[in-house]
Amino acid sequence: MLNKEILLFLFLVIPAWFNTVNIVLGQDATMQGIITRENTGEPMYGANVALRSLSDEDVLGTAADSDGFYRIGSIEPDTYAIQITYIGYKTYEDTLAFEAGENYTLNVALQPGDAELGEVVIEQSTGAVMRDEGSQRISPVDLGRIPSPALGDLSTYIQTLQGVVALGDRGGQVFIRGGTPSQNLVLLDGAMIYRPSHIVGFFSPFPKNIISGVDFYAGGFGPRYNSRVSSVMDIQLRHGDRNNFAGSASISPFAGELFFEGPLKEGKASWMLSARNSLIERTSAGVYPIDDQPLKFGSQLLKVSFPGQNDRCSAMIMHTYDRGRMDFEVDESIKWRNFALGGNCVVLPENSRTLMQSNVNISSFSNSLINEEGFGFSSNIWRVNVDINLRQYVGDTRLNMVSLVV
Repeated sequence: MLNKEILLFLFLVIPAWFNTVNIVLGQDATMQGIITRENTGEPMYGANVALRSLSDEDVLGTAADSDGFYRIGSIEPDTYAIQITYIGYKTYEDTLAFEAGENYTLNVALQPGDAELGEVVIEQSTGAVMRDEGSQRISPVDLGRIPSPALGDLSTYIQTLQGVVALGDRGGQVFIRGGTPSQNLVLLDGAMIYRPSHIVGFFSPFPKNIISGVDFYAGGFGPRYNSRVSSVMDIQLRHGDRNNFAGSASISPFAGELFFEGPLKEGKASWMLSARNSLIERTSAGVYPIDDQPLKFGSQLLKVSFPGQNDRCSAMIMHTYDRGRMDFEVDESIKWRNFALGGNCVVLPENSRTLMQSNVNISSFSNSLINEEGFGFSSNIWRVNVDINLRQYVGDTRLNMVSLVV
C-alpha cells in the first residue's frame, strides 16, 4: 500500500519536474482550464473553445473532455479573442494577451441562455457521440430516445448499441462483443458496480435524471481501466442544483420513482437524492398474464457536491436490492445487493500543467439462491479502491500517470 511519502512525491515532485521540462522545450504559451455549468458546477463535455488572433486572424481551438478540461498549446505570443460556446448556454467572450512561455489557466462557468439557430441540415444521425474506435459518449438526451417501460434508463439504452447482446428479461446478462458479463467493468463516479441491472432487465439504478454522461468503451480502452477485458461503462453522476430546490415523482405499474435536488449551502454546495422501488408484486393481479409475479427491486442514491473555482469534489452512496424467482416451476428465490460509497476530486491548480484526479471508494456485492427447503448458497465480495490520475503535458504531448491502491 502506498504511504504518505509516495503520495506526496506523486503530487508535488513529478508535476514540478514536468513543468521544468516544459520551460526547456519551448517558449510558446499554453492555456487550459475547466468548463462547468453555472447552476450545478458539473463539467460540460464537448464545450467548444476557440482562440482567434487579432493580428493575423489565425484560429486555434479544442473541445472540453468528460472532466470539462480543455487545453490549447503552441500559442504564439500575441493578443487573442477567446470564445467558449455550448448550445443552450450563453457564449463566454474575452480578450487575452499571451506572453512567451506563459501558462494561463481560465476556468469558466457557463450560464444557461437561449440559443437561436439558423438552418440545420442533418446528414446522418448516430445517437451517442462516437469518439474513438469502440468508444462512445452517451448523454442523458440519448437515454430518453429509446421507447421502453423504463423510459430514460441506461440499461435499456445499452442493449440497443452495436455489439451488445442481452439474454433474459429477469436480471438478464449483458454480453459485449463476445465477452462474458463478468468481463464488463461498470464504474459509478469511480466506484465499481458489480451488478448494474435490476431483476427486471430493462430497469437499472441509473435513470437519466441522475446522469451527467457515460463513457462507453466496447474495446480499445486504456490502462486506467485495468480490471476487465471486455468493455467499460464509466458513468458520471450529475451534481445537484446549488441555487434552487427541485424535485419530481412518477409512478407506473412497474415502479415508483422520486428525485430531489437542491443547495446544501447556497451557491457553494449541493445535494441530489434518487430512489426507485418496484410495484410489480402489488399491481400484477389483473394486469399481467400471470397474476403471481414474485419480483422486487429497489435502489437509493445520495450525492453531495462541492464545486469550486479550481477544484471539484463530491461524495456519493448507493444501495440496490433485488429479489425474485427466476423460474416459476422451481421454488427457488434469488437475491442480490449492491453497495457503493465513494468520493472523488478533480483539481487544476492555477497556472499548472497538471490535472489531478483522485477516487476513494468502497464497493460490495452479495447474492444468494435458496429453495423452499432452505437449502442454497450465498457469496459476497468487498473491494476498497484508491486511484490517483495525473494528466500532464510536455509540450503538446499528453502523459497520463495512474497510481492504484486496492
